[in-house]
Amino acid sequence: MKLGNPLRAASLAAVTLLAASVGLAQQNLALNQPFTCSSNILSGWTGLVDGVKDSDSGPGCFATSNDPGFPKYTIIDLQIPCMISRIAVYSSANGNTREVTIAVSADGENYEVLRDYIFPGGKAMTLNHNFAARPRRAQFVRIGLLNSWGGGLGGDDCIFLREVEVYGAPTGGRP
Repeated sequence: MKLGNPLRAASLAAVTLLAASVGLAQQNLALNQPFTCSSNILSGWTGLVDGVKDSDSGPGCFATSNDPGFPKYTIIDLQIPCMISRIAVYSSANGNTREVTIAVSADGENYEVLRDYIFPGGKAMTLNHNFAARPRRAQFVRIGLLNSWGGGLGGDDCIFLREVEVYGAPTGGRP
């Protein structure tokens, strides 16, 4: 029986341990954090950052009012500066959610758009935007709700999201 190269095995173990420790440092920073929306929110549909990823009804799902004014924005305040490496946006099977943008900001005023994406109509789907190779320092995450497929639950201009998750690690205390 061949034991292999002990130095190679030790290197592999160190890389595995490092990857595991980096994975442990990553947490959903958006979970239960405060958020605002540029549009009214449907009463009882506040589940944007509650940890429920499989609900298409309130309160586990988030929904804007049927206001035809686009774009609509929701901004999650992570409360402290963080290094962010991945953002997941969960659309709902309720329909309407079409084009979204993902943007981050350190100060809540100057946003860097990281992604623009069009969800398929009427399907629940997850957009995982991973930028671990170039993480961003930010405290605010803005999801732009740019337009609608129309014809969904609640009227043509209601936008539904099951959840938004923000992964990374806090970088320090309050600014």
